[in-house]
Amino acid sequence: ALVTLAEEIAKSVTPVGSRKINGKCIQSHLLSRLEDSVAIVSVYKAVREKLNEQIKDVDSARSKEVPLFWIGMAEAKVEL
Repeated sequence: ALVTLAEEIAKSVTPVGSRKINGKCIQSHLLSRLEDSVAIVSVYKAVREKLNEQIKDVDSARSKEVPLFWIGMAEAKVEL
């Protein structure tokens, strides 16, 4: 989607109400769409990071099998 938007920006004619970014004129509505896309990507990254943190918390809380070794003597109960 961003590649298509960039191509659309590159092909556009410079009308009144456009802005320059990196030396190129961008129409206002295309600039708005680009800013919205950047905002969506930022939100997506924040949500993905939060989910990764929660997954780590679940993994650390999950019960795990651990090896157990007993070294010692058994006690015998002797009745007289």
